[in-house]
Amino acid sequence: MKRFMYCGYTDSKITLKDHPQVITRSVAYFNDMAFLYFESPEDIAPELVADGDMKSFPDGSKWFRLSEIFHYFSCDDDSTWQRKEKDKKPTFFINRLNRDKIASYVYYHYIHQEGNPVNCDRFMSIHNYQDMIIMYCEFPCELVTWADIEGKPHIPASPDWDDLMDKHFAPWENGAKEWRPLKQTK
Repeated sequence: MKRFMYCGYTDSKITLKDHPQVITRSVAYFNDMAFLYFESPEDIAPELVADGDMKSFPDGSKWFRLSEIFHYFSCDDDSTWQRKEKDKKPTFFINRLNRDKIASYVYYHYIHQEGNPVNCDRFMSIHNYQDMIIMYCEFPCELVTWADIEGKPHIPASPDWDDLMDKHFAPWENGAKEWRPLKQTK
């Protein structure tokens, strides 16, 4: 199973479409930006998953695929990826990175992903667009323990993880460095 996050610009609401290969899909908004998340075993064009009055990027495309920079759990087969909880609520958060810290943020999350001693959310992922990072998760969380993830090395997270990450975040207009929830309706 693959995770996909796309960004596009619009002043209107996006309509999500059914597609036989798409497991879950949702959209969230930040100012005039729409973030589309979906999961599928194969690459699918975002236009087959969502419809809306999108503005064009300079190259004429309507959607830009974001880089996934972090997740705890990878799907080995369809049965491990099925939601066990009914009525899960997709949730998006956004944060800003200092431009000179983007590579470092990705590096530390790669190390963190390789082995974290805590339980983790099966469906959480973080994606990067310019100097923004967008987190996708679902509530209630479906926790996975390290015993569930065979072959993962145990590399303890840095004890000063919060301080380390704080150095990467750029302040918002109010001076706060925080994850902000995105709107899911326009």
